Amino acid sequence: MNKGYEIHSERQIEKIGNTIIFLINTVSHLSKTKLLKLLYILDEESIKESGRPFFNLKYKVWQLGPVNTDLFYEFSTDITILSKFISREIKNGRKHFEAKREFCDDTFSDDDIELLEKVARAFKDKTTEEIVEYTHQQGGLWNRVAKQNGILDELESKKIQTSDFEIDFTVLIKDNKRKERAFQQYQLLF
Repeated sequence: MNKGYEIHSERQIEKIGNTIIFLINTVSHLSKTKLLKLLYILDEESIKESGRPFFNLKYKVWQLGPVNTDLFYEFSTDITILSKFISREIKNGRKHFEAKREFCDDTFSDDDIELLEKVARAFKDKTTEEIVEYTHQQGGLWNRVAKQNGILDELESKKIQTSDFEIDFTVLIKDNKRKERAFQQYQLLF
């Protein structure tokens, strides 16, 4: 099942798959890039609010923003690990995602559902470009990591498309001991 992915458990796959189904049903024009950014935003916002990641995925600094490489490749080729949840279809010459089943909230806490609804509401009518811009904002994690590693200009000028530099979410909670503990405890689960 794993095939080198960092996505480790059936529970994690269920949560990612059902989140995507929820987003397919609530967000307009859900492209691959838009979907990847929304999944990142859910992890970032969850850590900001509680110290606990939404998915506990790793994200690299790429030209269009933070990207989980496993999901990027999953969405770029044949859907495999998420195949019981979604398919990728082509309509009018454009790729989009289709839900293969109904949304199931079994793997979500009440806080998770609240955050999922909040993010979907905030970004449902935003364009992909607007969401990319949001993830690139001054002082944001993508921007910080790109600056710290001297690749911001190359990314912004499109001289490079990808990097191996990872987003460090602990920056968001470094002054909050309760959230730091929650983050560390969550890391032990995976």
